[in-house]
Amino acid sequence: MISCPEIWRDFFEKYYVSEISKEISKNGHAVNINVNVLETLVPYVEMKLYEDLISYPEITIKHACEGLKRSHNILGVSPSEVSVRFVNFPRTNRRLVKEVGAKYVGKFVSVVGIVRRVSPLQSFIKDIEFYCPECGMRSRAVVVDNKLKPEHERCYNDKIKLIPDTNKITRIPFRKIIIQDLPENLESNELPSMLEVWLFEDLASNVRAGDKIVVNGILKSMMWRIEKKEAEEHLYIEANSVEFLEKDFRTINITREDEEKIKALARDPDIYEKLSQSVAPSVYGFNDIKLAIALQLFGGCVDEDGRRGDIHVLIVGDPGVSKSKMLREVAKIAPRAVLSTGYSTTGAGLTVSAVKDEDGRWALEAGVLVLADKGIALIDEIEKMGKEDREHMLEALEQQTITVSKAGMHAVLNSRCAVLAAGNPKYGKFEKFAPLAEQIALESNLLSRFDLIFVVIDEPNEDRDREITRFLLGNMKKEAPIPPDLFRKYIVYVRENITKVEISEEAV
Repeated sequence: MISCPEIWRDFFEKYYVSEISKEISKNGHAVNINVNVLETLVPYVEMKLYEDLISYPEITIKHACEGLKRSHNILGVSPSEVSVRFVNFPRTNRRLVKEVGAKYVGKFVSVVGIVRRVSPLQSFIKDIEFYCPECGMRSRAVVVDNKLKPEHERCYNDKIKLIPDTNKITRIPFRKIIIQDLPENLESNELPSMLEVWLFEDLASNVRAGDKIVVNGILKSMMWRIEKKEAEEHLYIEANSVEFLEKDFRTINITREDEEKIKALARDPDIYEKLSQSVAPSVYGFNDIKLAIALQLFGGCVDEDGRRGDIHVLIVGDPGVSKSKMLREVAKIAPRAVLSTGYSTTGAGLTVSAVKDEDGRWALEAGVLVLADKGIALIDEIEKMGKEDREHMLEALEQQTITVSKAGMHAVLNSRCAVLAAGNPKYGKFEKFAPLAEQIALESNLLSRFDLIFVVIDEPNEDRDREITRFLLGNMKKEAPIPPDLFRKYIVYVRENITKVEISEEAV
């Protein structure tokens, strides 16, 4: 290990003089250090500052802060008010939540995820002063790994135990959050892993449920006692910095070759047919529904009045017509998708719920529509949700926000996603001679939020059944006209680059 305050002071004064004042004016007391600079500057690569940060983060960050304070002549602020934060780690060094394990304890990690739960803002004791009630001796104690580390436990005469002075406590804002893997980083039907993150000072004020973030910090462990003899290791990240992923689709790399293929597809006169055939190719028929879903994945553009560009689609059909399979297939090609079922999802589970954390404090936990922000939410068997639960969807579908006021917490969260929902008829199967509207077990105000509603009736038809049998028997060799990986990139390219949609004469 070569890190020390003098080396860091030299680093700041040689390479960061022009940046420090900008960083402090932008971030208050914090100076963000671009980690890529540490990797590319030859002298400091030789001194292995980057490796020290990864392997010995506690002491390296302490050295960096001390080196910055010693450069106070270029700061323009009190040296005691500055701190160092490390950002912009190479993508190759980022970890998924599910990849973070015990082998990284004590190391500096960079983890990408989505905020699932946010606790209320609290106060955290940073340090406290102790004193002797008889001789007046004073000693300071700092909090390390959630434990007080006093300089002295007794006064100089070693007889009187020091007691805390409640008027000499330094408190800082503190918040716990839970992050989980982004939907696009999960395999089909894979449950997301979760990880706790501790945020301090200004970091604690900027994070909301549903935010896509990169957490840079030290992975730590805490022992939880179970019964009397057994203990469980609880992992959490003490955050050094937080970066927000404003454009998550950019995590999908589109090469020049991909771009040429995408432009060729756009010029193809049969593109609509190919799009339809590339959605759930293992499901027979339903070409109109598949085309609607394809267009839903591409989405529209938000107009000048701020009205949504996302399309909401509802499929109501008899049991056994492959509605659920279609939703699962869409989850595989969508750049970001969150799948849920009506029988296991409450209104709070769709939007936002207030839950108690391990400390007994209330926290906001993001539901399906928040987690699917800038993606697609897939809701199967929507009719099995309770009426009150479905009412929670109304604001999210139209305004694409969710307003929550629960347990003393108030927040407005984004739910900028398309919704693809599937459900069964009210009486289990459509009755041929009864009005269709009366057989859809959803409220009119919810139905009005869907832009496209498809009704699928399974009528006995020997010829069609024979065709379906042939299709299923030969489907093992059939491939989609547009491969799933290219289809996904096509969607990302359009959503990132097309900002205005013109309506053709045929559409008018």
